[in-house]
Amino acid sequence: MKKNIVWLASYPKSGNTWLRSILVHLLQPAQKDDRLDYLKHIRYVSDRRLFDEYSGIDSSDLCDEEISLLRPKVYETMSSHSKENLFFKIHDAYQILSNGEALISKKASKSIVYIVRNPLDVAVSFSAFKRSTIDKVIEEMNDKSFCLADSKHSLKMEIRQYLSSWSNHVESWTKQKDIPVLVVRYEDLICDVFGVVSQVVEFLELPCSIQQIKLAIDESSFYKLKKMEEDYGYLEKHSNCNSFFRSGVSGEGIKKLTQIQVEKIKLDHQEMMQFLGYL
Repeated sequence: MKKNIVWLASYPKSGNTWLRSILVHLLQPAQKDDRLDYLKHIRYVSDRRLFDEYSGIDSSDLCDEEISLLRPKVYETMSSHSKENLFFKIHDAYQILSNGEALISKKASKSIVYIVRNPLDVAVSFSAFKRSTIDKVIEEMNDKSFCLADSKHSLKMEIRQYLSSWSNHVESWTKQKDIPVLVVRYEDLICDVFGVVSQVVEFLELPCSIQQIKLAIDESSFYKLKKMEEDYGYLEKHSNCNSFFRSGVSGEGIKKLTQIQVEKIKLDHQEMMQFLGYL
């Protein structure tokens, strides 16, 4: 089986969609759109419709565990149906399922770009995205059983995604040995977007010129992304959220969190924060 799936992996609100936009413009240089629909060229792998399409099964007839166990085979099917590299956004933690298989099939996977952000900033951004209290989000970020789309009362457009804690999520992707991984810090992307994107391009072996990289970055500026959302909306925005593209800055957490909240996050995630240079 050809290894042709590239994963853009991250904990939510870590800059995944920004890098995703840049890559779409590099992969589809002729793509011109004043709407965010162009992001569909790198699909969100937890889209229920995507699972149904490639599994041939109506996922509404399955429980969450049954869906999870089928996902590796679904990704292998996607891989076998494409002669080109496939790019997917994913928020799940890298995990071994109850049957001993990895959720992300190494038979089908070429590489991983893991985007990570200071958890102090993630807490503020995720709280705004979910319209939840910061204290609740801080608890969820330290919850090893935390999942997205984990509703027992209604069918979500996304299948359930197991995130675990923020620290476990980071460790699961960055320390796995099955698939080559490049770690990208959101803060570095802000400070040196051309340099970091150039590293990503080299890692992914994309045939892109300097001019193409600069153009893709320009087309994916935070201002342009936010303007497109304001004008036309964005399907991946949480129903309770005012906007998906909110501020696009770093260092917000230290300004908006209380000292108690800052110390709680540092205590919960000290090891991984030190590993990533946040402490």
